Amino acid sequence: MTVTEASAARPNARARRRGTSIGIGLIWVIATFAMIFDALGLFSITTGLFLVNALQGDVEAHQSLTALPQFTQAELREGASPADLTDVSIWVRLLCALPTLVHLVTVLVSTVLVTRAIRVIESGRPFTGAGVRAWALLGIVLIVGGGIQGLLDTVAIAVVTTLGRTIGYPDGPWPLGGDYQALGTDFPDWPWIFFVLGIIAAAVAAAFREGSRLEAEVEGVV
Repeated sequence: MTVTEASAARPNARARRRGTSIGIGLIWVIATFAMIFDALGLFSITTGLFLVNALQGDVEAHQSLTALPQFTQAELREGASPADLTDVSIWVRLLCALPTLVHLVTVLVSTVLVTRAIRVIESGRPFTGAGVRAWALLGIVLIVGGGIQGLLDTVAIAVVTTLGRTIGYPDGPWPLGGDYQALGTDFPDWPWIFFVLGIIAAAVAAAFREGSRLEAEVEGVV
């Protein structure tokens, strides 16, 4: 390589590094917003409070039962005593919060792994063991994390649906904390995007593993 070619290559390398850093930064911005949204949801589900009110010292304003992601509708019977999310057993709230917690952890770990994988590619050695492992782990985390989230949400919906059916009128019991005349639950949330991205990551890992094998064979021949 001549001096002129080397001088031209340096700005190109800097531009590539800058572009990679911007791309990784955007990935982290999107992931951070998703994790903040999950964290706010976890606070609401587990405490039954509004975060803004709680920060101002107001712990009397409570979330309704529909703050649980498994519910789409919760209407108290006319004349029934007031009830809200804080009247629900903490164990039920924790169960309903688990899918959101798994989603948060999956997003965090996946973002770390995809950052590592991109950095390996940027280094010019995409077929190294570190790169293959990063893509393989990313696929595993996305598929397993999505499966656990979907399974936990399915269990949570089954539990709250069963509790809703045991509400006794007019004297109770009130397993959901109040005399609800209309309850609506959502379908289980299976994060299919995690599965799709996990399969893609696994395919990339397989391709890079094959590339690593071919690269080793070429080096052996040389």
